[in-house]
Amino acid sequence: MILRKFYKKRIERPKINKWKTLIEEEINKESIDHYNISVLKGVKNYVEDSGGSIMLVERPQFPVSDYSRNEKRIKLKIWINRVFKLLYDLRLISNNTLAKIWLKYTLSSITGSANKLRKNYMVNEDFENSRIKVVHGYRQNVQKNKAQHCNSIFVFGSSLVYSLSCEDEQTLPSFLDFQLNNPNFKTINKGVSSADLMNSCFAILDTKISPGDIIILYGLSPLSENERLEIKNEFHLLDLTHAFKRPHSYGNIFYDTTHLTAEGNKAVAKFIAKKIKTNYKEKTGTNSFSSKEKEVFHKIEKCRLKAAIRYINEEFLNYINTLKTIYTPGNNGIAVMNCNPFTLGHRHLVSCASKMVDNLYVFVVEEDKSYFKFKQRFKMVNEGVKDLENVKVIPAGKYVISSITFPDYFNKEKTFNPAMDVSFDFELFTNYIAPVLKLTSRFIGNEPYCKTTRTQHEIMKKTLPPKGISVIEIERLENEYGPISATKVRQLIKNKEFEKLASFLPSTTVAFLTKYNYLH
Repeated sequence: MILRKFYKKRIERPKINKWKTLIEEEINKESIDHYNISVLKGVKNYVEDSGGSIMLVERPQFPVSDYSRNEKRIKLKIWINRVFKLLYDLRLISNNTLAKIWLKYTLSSITGSANKLRKNYMVNEDFENSRIKVVHGYRQNVQKNKAQHCNSIFVFGSSLVYSLSCEDEQTLPSFLDFQLNNPNFKTINKGVSSADLMNSCFAILDTKISPGDIIILYGLSPLSENERLEIKNEFHLLDLTHAFKRPHSYGNIFYDTTHLTAEGNKAVAKFIAKKIKTNYKEKTGTNSFSSKEKEVFHKIEKCRLKAAIRYINEEFLNYINTLKTIYTPGNNGIAVMNCNPFTLGHRHLVSCASKMVDNLYVFVVEEDKSYFKFKQRFKMVNEGVKDLENVKVIPAGKYVISSITFPDYFNKEKTFNPAMDVSFDFELFTNYIAPVLKLTSRFIGNEPYCKTTRTQHEIMKKTLPPKGISVIEIERLENEYGPISATKVRQLIKNKEFEKLASFLPSTTVAFLTKYNYLH
C-alpha cells in the first residue's frame, strides 16, 4: 500500500527548466558564446579582490568498470524513481531510519527543498524536519566550536553540495568541517538542488567575502573539454573525476550515478581538506581577465537580471502595463510606505511631497508580514489621503520592498543585517518602474529609530540620483512624545494607552481602528 502511494505520487520539482530557458533566450538575444570562462574569471577577480581564495573541484564520475556490489545494483536496476529506491534500501539514508520514516521526510530527503529566486540566481526554499534544516535559502551544517571571529569556507554547487539523500551531519560541507578540525574556519553549505555552474557563480558574487575566506566551487557542469583545459591554467583545480576508480577502500561511494552516499561525501571531504591545508593561501599568479571577457561577463549579468525579472512572476508584464494605465504626464514623484498603521507622520510626508510635484504615487508595501494586513493598511492610506487630489495610492506588489527584493526589511524589528542588500529592489525600480511613471523624485522621511530603514535610505541617496531620480528627505513630524512612528503606535495599542493615539493618528485611522475593534 505504501509503495503504491509513493508510486502514484508525482514529485514536484522546481521550475528550473523554465528558468534555464529564459536565461538561454536572453543570452541568444545578445549572441554570446562560450561565456563560462568569462564569468568564472569575473568570480575569481571578485573573490581575490576581497582577500579570499577560490578553488574549483571537479566531481567524481560513476565508475565504468570494476563495480562494487552496490554500484552494480545502481547501474542495472531500473528504478521507477528515487523515492522507490529509497524505500528499496533505507540504510542508504540512515541505519535507524526504517522505524522512523514518514512521507515528508522521505520526499525531502530525496528531492531536497524546492527552489526559489533570489535576485538573479536560485536558492532553496526554507525547510526543516528532524534531519534536514534549510534556513535563508541554504542548508545548515553541524558545526563544532569555532573562534569568535573565524573565517568562512563557502562550498558552492548543486545537489552534490546540498547532499541529497543525506542528513545534515552527512553532507559534504559537514564532513569537510570535521576533516579540517580547525576552530578558525567555519564551513558553510551553499549547495542548491538543480543549480548549474552559472547559478553558483552569481551566488558567489552576491556573497560578502572577508580576507582569508575560502570559496570552493564543486562540480563544474556544464563545461566543454576546451574550457576545462583553460581552467587548469587559471585556477586551483582539484580533479576528482577518477578518484574512485576501483579498487579502492572507501566503500559504497555512489547513491545513484550522480549523487554520493554519506561515505562518498566523507571521502571527497578528505581530498578537499588535504588540498586546502596545502594550497588555500596560494594565488594562481595569473590575471588574464581581458576587456573582452569583462564585457561578456557584464552582458551575462544583465541577461540573468532580465530573465530573473520574467521568472519572478508571470504577472510582471501585467504589473508594468497596469502602471502605464495610471501614468499621468507631469513632474512625478513617489513615496513607498508600509503604514503599519497610517500615522500623522505618514500624512505629513505625503502632504509635503504632494506640494512639490504634479503627481505623487504612494506605493503601499503589499507583503503581508506586518501587524496590520495589507488590505487594512491600503484602506487606511486611501482614507487618509483622499483629500489630496494629485495623490494616487498603488499596491507595491512583489516588486518594491518585498521578500524577493528586500527580505531584510521584514526582519528589521528583530535584527539588523549590516550586509543587507537592496540592489535588486533598486534595479527593478530604476530600470522598470520609474521609467514607466516617468518619476523624477522619491520621497523619504528621516529615520531616527530603525537602522535597517536608515541604511536603505543611505544606499538610496547614492543609487538613485545617478539614474536621474532625486531623493528628497522630509523631516519627521513630532508630537509631545517625540518623533511619530508606527512602532510607537503599535506599542500604545498593545498597552491599551488609547487616550494618547490622537497625537499620533489622523481621525481616519482612529475611525478604522475603532470600527475593527482594535481599540477595546
